[in-house]
Amino acid sequence: MKRIPKRYLSLFALIMLMATCACGKSTALEMLQIMGVYGIDLNEEGRLQAYSSSPIFSREANKKYNITKTTALSTRQSRLQLDSMSIGALTGRKLATVLVGKKLLTEKSIYPYMDVLFRDPSSEINASIAMVDGNVSEIMESEMDDKGRLEVVLFEEIETSYEDRICVLTRAYQLEDQLLNPRITPYVTEIKALPGEIKVTGTALLSDDGKYAGSLNNKESSLLLLLQRDIGRPIQLMLDLPSKGIVTINIKNANYNMHSAYGKERFQFRVAVHAEAELTEQATNWKENIPVPVLEQEIAKQLQQECDKLIGKIQRYRVDPIGFGYYAKAYQLSRWKEVEDNWGDAFAQADIEITTRVKLTSTGAVK
Repeated sequence: MKRIPKRYLSLFALIMLMATCACGKSTALEMLQIMGVYGIDLNEEGRLQAYSSSPIFSREANKKYNITKTTALSTRQSRLQLDSMSIGALTGRKLATVLVGKKLLTEKSIYPYMDVLFRDPSSEINASIAMVDGNVSEIMESEMDDKGRLEVVLFEEIETSYEDRICVLTRAYQLEDQLLNPRITPYVTEIKALPGEIKVTGTALLSDDGKYAGSLNNKESSLLLLLQRDIGRPIQLMLDLPSKGIVTINIKNANYNMHSAYGKERFQFRVAVHAEAELTEQATNWKENIPVPVLEQEIAKQLQQECDKLIGKIQRYRVDPIGFGYYAKAYQLSRWKEVEDNWGDAFAQADIEITTRVKLTSTGAVK
């Protein structure tokens, strides 16, 4: 018997592997119900209301997607009930967005309702999480036929808004880390249903126990991204300056210096932000020729005031979406251990000072 040359062994093994895989049972796309959006909320009786949106691939169908709704005792039960009501085998491997109603987040912690998503290996952990300012049904039952499938509209709205730096973007795996991490409090995208459209309104802030604490608008969300050091893309800010009036800048880069201390029975943080920006718009006083150094000082002062307002707001909410807790633990470990189970309250009492410096790298191609 002839031996098979060694150079052919790997090719032979590959052919056998492909043949083995081909023997598996395939499922026609029309026989699957691919869940693109999963929504949870509380109804008027306080029971869990679950929704799913799945694309329809049948040529005979008039609609582009199918909405399924059920009432259940738990998230796992809701998934089973949605599966029993689906026109095919329900799968969450392509889940793009998870919607959570404001009523649910106000009354309950989000973690127990996300537990199935975190544990189930067949779920998509890269799905984005968003809180609906209103009822989830307003989003799920909105008419999107002129815009496309609901899962595509939601995905593009959230992704584009994050790229435009007017909201945060939190994936399922990131939310789990935030919920279990005592050094930071969770945050998710916030959206709202408007007549004929869906709007990303900013950021929803959650307390350390996973409940809704408060909201940030689009501008405040941009400042949050700046203080979170999330500057992979330019951050656009509109400011009102004494000399120039309304101007718009694009922050393209920033360096940070953080100092942490403990005194007067509270944590103390000093944050220096050195930003490089471009002047992209001057809506008023456009005839005024202000020297660039003066303009830089005015922009830095206004930016600092905006950051101070943001810090004051999140302290009133008793949340820390920026992650000051990382520095508290790193530099004041003994004091941190005293408050790590209730960092939100300790952070609300902290002294925080923000200083900013802005260098304009461009004031426009035409002067």
